[in-house]
Amino acid sequence: MQLNIYQIYHSPELVGRLDPAFIPYDHSNFTSENKDASNRFREWPIIRDLGYKQAINDKSDAWGFVSYKFQEKTNTTGQQFVDFIQANPDNDVWFMEPEYINNPFFNPWIQGDTYHPGISQIPNSLFKKDGQPIDVTTIPMPFCWYNFFVGTTKFWNQYFRVIDSIINASNQSSALNKFLFDTGAGHGNDPTVPYFIFVVERMFPTLLALTDLKSAGLKYKHAVFVFK
Repeated sequence: MQLNIYQIYHSPELVGRLDPAFIPYDHSNFTSENKDASNRFREWPIIRDLGYKQAINDKSDAWGFVSYKFQEKTNTTGQQFVDFIQANPDNDVWFMEPEYINNPFFNPWIQGDTYHPGISQIPNSLFKKDGQPIDVTTIPMPFCWYNFFVGTTKFWNQYFRVIDSIINASNQSSALNKFLFDTGAGHGNDPTVPYFIFVVERMFPTLLALTDLKSAGLKYKHAVFVFK
């Protein structure tokens, strides 16, 4: 299996923090030349368009995009993740799955509504399962943050289709567009991070819960539940 995991960084001084098991992916030029898109969509255009084309050109069987903070946030090396994927080849997607000793939330959407009120309304209003409305707050699903996953074409096609449908819906609804892109989520010290980013990251575990995608999660430990 041709496995390519690209590690995204956005400034030269971050090169020293990259993991040798991953492929460096410099997107500093895109960020500086497309400031509006970068502010609204963050890394999504890289993953959806430029990164996808790179993966196809590299003849990848499975690929993913992780941040330069991968090891810092997971206490796991890139090689450990690569070894896990290679040891579990019969899957459509592989991901990093945090273990919490004090997680008070049933799933990521309930956690999301706590810190980003109303965020679960987005998938509930746009998606159905077997033709029936869904309530994502009632569905068991893994916790998986950031873009810490690697998938095959089967996975990426489904994931792109879901996120594209959210963006298309926002283009047709000024209220949804405002909610996704103009509502500051109050993330960390940056109140300008839009809700869109937090919808995108939660759609990953939702996709795992609602489809027949075969997946494997490599667990890593967190002492306390701190993510917003």
